[in-house]
Amino acid sequence: MPTDEQWMRRALELASRCAEHGDVPIGAVVVRDDQEIGAAGNERELRRDPTAHAEILAVRKQRSGMPLAHPALDRARTDRAPQKA
Repeated sequence: MPTDEQWMRRALELASRCAEHGDVPIGAVVVRDDQEIGAAGNERELRRDPTAHAEILAVRKQRSGMPLAHPALDRARTDRAPQKA
């Protein structure tokens, strides 16, 4: 079972790669049941996208393949009625 320190080292590893493409060195790891389910480093400069923060990208990767850790949160996202324009 990985420790918190090991997960932090993983985030630091991702952060160190950001400098290679001119981004602020920040890494984020999403963990569930001691498994990495999403991870990313900042890519704002690389993508020229102001929303490409490490945390956002890691959650997007997590969302692409797994439900949220709390089923009620997942339902809240999918059960919303479409908003009128």
